Amino acid sequence: MENPPEDKRLSPRVPLDVDLYMKVNKPPEVRIKVHDAVKVGHSVDISDNGISFLLDTEIPKLTEVEIHFHMFSESGEQRRIEILGEVRYCFPRRPITSYRIGVVFIKIDPDDKVAIIEYVKTSHQK
Repeated sequence: MENPPEDKRLSPRVPLDVDLYMKVNKPPEVRIKVHDAVKVGHSVDISDNGISFLLDTEIPKLTEVEIHFHMFSESGEQRRIEILGEVRYCFPRRPITSYRIGVVFIKIDPDDKVAIIEYVKTSHQK
């Protein structure tokens, strides 16, 4: 699997193992046959500025996407995170069965951002 160049990342990333649900905001710009289709992807990693995940559908760069997922705090409390993001890269994994997609956050609730920052900080220290 190819990885994006590390030196272009704005923040350090840590592994994230959650189910990821995503809705593409602009269906005509992506290769999805069903308008407003909801795709389920698998997260790879997260930072305070973005997330990457695997998906069986290619999504062009600069496409805006809505993403939501659940994170757990160290105390076990579950939090639903909702983000508006923009695809920065999408490349196929070999053999081509899925795509690795990187999204930068463009709209996020401040409390959700704090939760992600805390998750990254505590995971990075482990």
